[in-house]
Amino acid sequence: MDKRINSHCIRIYFNDNEYALLSEQEIVLGITKQQLVRRVLIEKARPTIINARELLSIFDQIGEKIAVCNELMYKYFSKDGAVHASSSGERNEESFAALLEDYLSVQKSLEQAIRLLLFKIKT
Repeated sequence: MDKRINSHCIRIYFNDNEYALLSEQEIVLGITKQQLVRRVLIEKARPTIINARELLSIFDQIGEKIAVCNELMYKYFSKDGAVHASSSGERNEESFAALLEDYLSVQKSLEQAIRLLLFKIKT
């Protein structure tokens, strides 16, 4: 019989309400408080741990992509830009309006996702 020896101890204190909730979950789930705490800390928390360096890198990439889009729109509206001219030299306002609408929609979705992420980080 191979018994695991847990050689590291972490001491934690709960207030009365927290301990009552932990005791209630112990009964409902049919596992010990130790197993419950271990499960929540190790199994459930792993996907929610955030690597700040990686997150900032992703935000930096997003910022670069938005800057490229902004540059393309600037070129479209500038008089000397080549993006706005069609083969006949006229602006294709309808296609640009659709492109701009799509861009703004994506930007709004991205902004909402970032706000949601930051909210979850805070809590």
